[in-house]
Amino acid sequence: MKLIKKLKMNYLNKKIKQFFEDYVKRENAEKDDRTFQNETIEECLENKYECTLCEYSTSRKCYLLKHVSRIHQNIKNYSCFNCGYAANEKSDLKKHIESVHLGIKHHKCDHCDYQTLRKYDLKQHVNKLHVQIKIYKCSNCSYESVQRNHLELHINRVHLGVQDYKCTHCDYQATEKRALTRHINNVHLGLKNYKCLQCDYQAYGSLDLNQHIKIVHFGKHKCDYCDYQASFKYKLKQHVEAVHLRIKNYKCSQCDYQASQKTLLKLHVEAVHLGIKNHTCSQCDYQSYRSSDLKQHINRVHFGIRKHKCSQCDYQATQKCKLKLHIDSVHLGIKNHKCSHCDYEAAEIGALKTHIKGVHLGIKNFKCHHCDYQTAYKGDIKMHVHNVHLRIKNHKCTQCDYQSFRKDQLKQHVNNAHHIVKN
Repeated sequence: MKLIKKLKMNYLNKKIKQFFEDYVKRENAEKDDRTFQNETIEECLENKYECTLCEYSTSRKCYLLKHVSRIHQNIKNYSCFNCGYAANEKSDLKKHIESVHLGIKHHKCDHCDYQTLRKYDLKQHVNKLHVQIKIYKCSNCSYESVQRNHLELHINRVHLGVQDYKCTHCDYQATEKRALTRHINNVHLGLKNYKCLQCDYQAYGSLDLNQHIKIVHFGKHKCDYCDYQASFKYKLKQHVEAVHLRIKNYKCSQCDYQASQKTLLKLHVEAVHLGIKNHTCSQCDYQSYRSSDLKQHINRVHFGIRKHKCSQCDYQATQKCKLKLHIDSVHLGIKNHKCSHCDYEAAEIGALKTHIKGVHLGIKNFKCHHCDYQTAYKGDIKMHVHNVHLRIKNHKCTQCDYQSFRKDQLKQHVNNAHHIVKN
């Protein structure tokens, strides 16, 4: 019995040993196959098919042919039967039909009502609006973008100044084709297909209409410190930092000028140090580096439009801020800018600088072309020419024949001669 039991044990041990030996052989064989497959893949990857027109490369020839026909030859073999859409690949046509004509959008945003056909578009939407991950950074400035094409457009427009799309009707140039199309439809053709349901406003694009509705009908962002209102939250932030906090991070390298915005510093350098004034008045010699200043000049000087009127006197201004300065300085006596050399006080820092240059430094940049008269104030030159050389006296007394070029002199005459006090 013991011998039989021993023989059985030897037989089982041989079977088990044989089993493990076969198992190890199979494992080694599969490992060799995987190694061979990996080496084959690596060899395939090494034998790349490279495009001679760009830097594209692939491991398969069919992919290269598809790339050339789609990108460089722009061959679109798949056309939509419902509209004029055409695609390079059948899958793109299928996606177009499902999204545009059937309204099928499988991918939904968890944070809002946004829906899209492509998973990639949903990811872009979440990153752009909700997460705001800006992975594409400009190497020349602090600009960041969610999308790569936005960064490329920024570099071409801001740093390279590339504007490939030119208008055939005027001098307008654009970096994007859609911007040129929008310009032509809006400016030259006058197409405004988007109409506001609450007023008569019409717009060329849906974005402009939505912006109008938000600004006009849905209210504005209000400042907690004053009556200022802004259409956008970022503009309110700029206002608070510039006006109330007086944060001016952008400094001029050539003088003491400081600005709260980079664009304002650029305008200052171009106007003051480079003398660049691209906006010229067609009716006189006035020039400005800002289109808004030119518009105000035309309304004030040539059209006589002054919308903002003082409730305490006859003063009128083209800007609300000018009216506020007038009230603070004339009626309230608020003059925060004081001269360190004399008792002179001014409501604006520009007036104080002009006073110092003209009175204490003797700098008189404005000269009369008819005589030797010089002054530090531009308005005094105009007054001098009209009064001395042209003899124009626009201010007339209603009580007698007295005439004067200056309004303050007429006021003084009325007070002294007729004893009529006007505030």
